[in-house]
Formats: sequence, structure tokens, C-alpha cells
Amino acid sequence: MAAKSYIPVKRLSKSVGHIANAPDGTLWFTSPKSVLTQIDQRGNVLSELPIKGFKASAIAIDSNYTFWLADQFRFGRFKRNGKQELISGGKGIRKGQFNIITKIDMLADNTLIVADMYTHRIQHFDTNGRFINQWGGYGIRGEGKFNYIGGVTVTENDHVFTIENAIPNKCERVQHFDQSGKFVQQWGKEGTGNGEFTSPCGIFNDRKGSLFVCDSYRLQQFDYAGKHIQNIPYPKMSKWNWAHGGAVSENGTLFVCHSQLGLWMYKTS
Repeated sequence: MAAKSYIPVKRLSKSVGHIANAPDGTLWFTSPKSVLTQIDQRGNVLSELPIKGFKASAIAIDSNYTFWLADQFRFGRFKRNGKQELISGGKGIRKGQFNIITKIDMLADNTLIVADMYTHRIQHFDTNGRFINQWGGYGIRGEGKFNYIGGVTVTENDHVFTIENAIPNKCERVQHFDQSGKFVQQWGKEGTGNGEFTSPCGIFNDRKGSLFVCDSYRLQQFDYAGKHIQNIPYPKMSKWNWAHGGAVSENGTLFVCHSQLGLWMYKTS
């Protein structure tokens, strides 16, 4: 069966942090205004939820419809009504500390996975925000090591995929781990061909067997084994248009977070 061909059709917001799927089939995205915005699978705005005292960029939503939000150095748990339940973290290199969180995601047991760019590691926390374990450490192309993690995504079978974006050391690659951090495989290198990357800034999945890597001026779609499926063009705009994250709705609509272009909806042609 041929892959669906996606095209960008509509900008939904001029500014966006990250976007996440909710248990009810809707999606929520963060913005610099400290407001969470809920949209349906057609991109229509359903509601807005102010978050007081926490300027979130990254977002994940667990099966209990609890919001997990992160800024650069902390993460927090918030109820469906926006009430803060816990805040954890702080700037540093110790366990439970961070130096630029790039992305968060959830395992099936509602525990939290956090990608920490400048400490070159993944950290894992329980449902109360307590540290469980970590893996990684600085390394140039070594299995299970990282050189600036641009993002992380967790699949429906609890496998963890990361993307690195360090141009000077040509470490642009996807790494694949099980939920405990055991290395499974890797693919990619610096370049412009299929399966090659130039400063990729994000990664997400559709929970149906496909990964999407936010590369320079295109999305690359892969299966979980690393087989390249297709390239998806970004909107043709005059601004710098790299993407850094996204999500796929249950009906197959693609939502992509662009650093300068905001949140875009892509449909199948």
C-alpha cells in the first residue's frame, strides 16, 4: 500500500511550543502566552486553559487526562482544570535536574520520559515526579550516547526514539531504545538524501508504526525499523521554516510545530 501523501493546508496559530494527543481524541498545544489550547481533529479551537506561574513549552498528556508540562529546567503535573499538582527539577547536572528540556513524552504506565539537551541524557520519572533512572551521556555516535538531543518520542509499544542535531560533529541520527533504555538500533547521518539529516530538531510518531523526523525544510517519515517512507515538504514561506515537533490525530491529520511559522495542519492529498 502506498504511503499517504501529506501537504500543508492551513496555519492554526502564529506561535506554538509543542502539541500532544489527549485521551478524548483532541489535541492540546502550548504557546508563549502560558495558555494551553485545545483543538479537534479538524484544527478547530475548542477551548483555552490558562496555566498560572508556569511558562510551558513541552507537553504530554497521560491516560488520566493529566497534563505534564515542561519549561527549560523543570516539569510539572497539572489537573484537567489547570491546577498545579507538582513541580520538579531545576537547572543542573544531577539526577532530576536539567539543562534545556527539549521534549517530554509518556510511557503506557503514565511515567514520564524527559529529553535533556545539554546533559545529553534521557531521564525517567514516576507518576509523582520521582526519579527512576537515566541513560545516555555525551558521546559522538556511540550506541546509547548522545550529542545534543533534539527530541524524544514514545511509541504505542513503549519504545523510545530520539533525534540528535549536532552539526559540528555530524551526529544527526535517530536512536531506538526499549522503555528501560536498552539500545536497539540507530540510523542516519549528516546529509540531504533520504534517511540523512541536516540539523534535525524534533521527532514524533503516529502510534501506528510511523516516525516523523523534523529535518531542515522537510519532514522525513520512517517505519519503526528505520525504513524511509517519504519526504513531506514544509509550507513555502519566506521565513526560516524548520519544524521542532508535531502530532498525528486519530483520523490521520498531521499537525506540525514550526519554530517561526507556528502550528500548521497537513492533510492527505
